[in-house]
Amino acid sequence: YPIGNLQLPYFTEWVKEVFNVDLQKRVPAQPLPASFPEPIISRELVDAIEQLKITFSLDGMDRLFRAHGHTLREIYELKRGSIERIPDIVLWP
Repeated sequence: YPIGNLQLPYFTEWVKEVFNVDLQKRVPAQPLPASFPEPIISRELVDAIEQLKITFSLDGMDRLFRAHGHTLREIYELKRGSIERIPDIVLWP
């Protein structure tokens, strides 16, 4: 892109002034949830996964950890503790 690999020595100051951004302000992350929603999954599906010898997890932390990507929105939601849904199952084929 046009400004890729360019040195922008005044950019930080410009952002602070124009957008009134305080780069020293730190907001602590939310603590991990104490509980997770129960997975919605049928016993038949779990049996089929086990029969195929696919490793899986229904653990809440495994599911939360894989409930987001690395977009700005997803990281913000994770940091704010506002992820609406998490996967019901995690597979490691």
